[in-house]
Amino acid sequence: MSDTHIKPLSAWPQTAEFKTPDGLSAFRVSPDVLTPERARAADTCADILRLALFVGCGYGFLTFYSAASALIHAGAWLGVVLAGNALVRRNVARLFRATTEIEMTTEKVGVRRGKCWVWFPRRIEHRFAHKVHDRARWEERENDVERQAASMDRQVARMSYYYADSFHVALELAGHRYDLLTVYGPQEAAAVLARLQYLDRLLDAAIKIGSGVPEQPGDEWHDAPGDVA
Repeated sequence: MSDTHIKPLSAWPQTAEFKTPDGLSAFRVSPDVLTPERARAADTCADILRLALFVGCGYGFLTFYSAASALIHAGAWLGVVLAGNALVRRNVARLFRATTEIEMTTEKVGVRRGKCWVWFPRRIEHRFAHKVHDRARWEERENDVERQAASMDRQVARMSYYYADSFHVALELAGHRYDLLTVYGPQEAAAVLARLQYLDRLLDAAIKIGSGVPEQPGDEWHDAPGDVA
């Protein structure tokens, strides 16, 4: 059995390395993610498809029902419903994902907005961070209102937390926040952030090597006439 070697940039999100005209490394990150709005739309679409599947299978069951093969038909109906539900849950969300392109060089960071790029300088003080979605508190207040209304009617309300589970992945540049993309799901947001931070460190290292910045104090010492060997 052969060994498996994991490459740092092989995991999600998709990342490609290329060279700039000055020969330094640069990176293009292309995370395909859900936003809270797209996640809500995907769930709504999935619910409609599940309902259609349930009704369609139920109609087929009643149409071809016979007492002699009732158990067979019921088993087939249940199997189709369960298999269809699994396919819907697994694949519908993929249709609603959107890809954001981010490029990072030693000099700048860019994010694609439609057909245009927005560029930020990289050589000044900066860092990548993620923040809970700005509308998370609004969503919590809306959920509180619905929860109180349901409790007055002695009902249990099912709350949704699309914004509370979403994050802005941002570039903080000279004290200002610039959102690069919005990600639904804390794990995916953390993965995008970790990749950007890792590439940022790689580019900082490339700058040091390219400009001759010493990695160790001893790198600044040079042999001179009369040095003791």
